[in-house]
Amino acid sequence: MAIKKSKDNSKEKNKGGRPRKEIDKKMFESLCGMFCTLDDIADFFDCSQDTIERWCKRTYDEGFADTYKRKSSAGRRSLRRWQFEAASKGNTSMLIFLGKNYLGQADTMRMEANVADGKLADLIDGLKEPFNDDVHSEATGVDALVADEPTEAP
Repeated sequence: MAIKKSKDNSKEKNKGGRPRKEIDKKMFESLCGMFCTLDDIADFFDCSQDTIERWCKRTYDEGFADTYKRKSSAGRRSLRRWQFEAASKGNTSMLIFLGKNYLGQADTMRMEANVADGKLADLIDGLKEPFNDDVHSEATGVDALVADEPTEAP
């Protein structure tokens, strides 16, 4: 078994195994800020997703999901700032987007009917009459056809 010497010249036993993958903390945080997924980040550092997960636990004392949530907030802030800058320059689609998402605005049409006393029932009945006449005449025609057909006993 190999024996390593530490800086103070004492003998230290080699733990063996593969050396840990070097992950640059600033680059990791930048990738989170660009909303890269765990798979994207692992691919960037040429390691497994489990390696990223273990590195997050060692570095931040929390798993990837919690770390990602905190570190991607900088990206959300930047994105929001760029949206407001685009809107302030007159980008109408961005103004509409921000209005819907932050001000509760919506694309709805409101229709109002102004009908005086008892006229609403007359209006509804008037709309139903042509429909009822068509259904009745069709039913009468079908009944007439059925009545003309000879019935056969099985």
